[in-house]
Amino acid sequence: PRSVGGALTVLGNNLRMQGRATEAEPLMRRAVAVRERHQPGTTDLAVTLSHFSLVLRQLKRFEESVVMHGRALAIRERVFGQESSAVAQSLNNLSSVQIELGRFAEAEAALLRAAAIWQKNLGPDHPRIGIVQLGLADLYLRRGEAARAEQCWLELVIGTSAVNAVAEIARSAHRVLERDPAYVAERAGWI
Repeated sequence: PRSVGGALTVLGNNLRMQGRATEAEPLMRRAVAVRERHQPGTTDLAVTLSHFSLVLRQLKRFEESVVMHGRALAIRERVFGQESSAVAQSLNNLSSVQIELGRFAEAEAALLRAAAIWQKNLGPDHPRIGIVQLGLADLYLRRGEAARAEQCWLELVIGTSAVNAVAEIARSAHRVLERDPAYVAERAGWI
């Protein structure tokens, strides 16, 4: 049964990646049923639930996808603990569907929690932090917060510390220039 559930999961996921989610759905439903019967509460079931949720997302069945992501997250939290990278991945996956549903506050909380876990476990410069930055940028853009989205993209491209350093340099330069009478006079002409 374990190999049947695994084989069905792999086959269903391969079909999804080929854009054949309609064909993948019955295989994934069967994989979930097999794993629920023979491997309840295991990480293998969590993997199958995660892949099934991606199939459902591709089919634009977001509510069902959220349920599957939530089940996978609960298993990973129980098995690995609240601060594991597997939990962070589940939170990131869940947030993408919450964004599609317009549940921006829930998605933001999931993304920020995923970022905190990954930063703690993998360090602030790990590529997974970039995945969260992209998710946050998407969320902020959809929520109409273009400036926050831009901040996420800048942090992704040049890193948080570089963004903060550039901002501090700009503030310092402005303070110096404010003491220059020629600059002040020229700036007055801009307004």
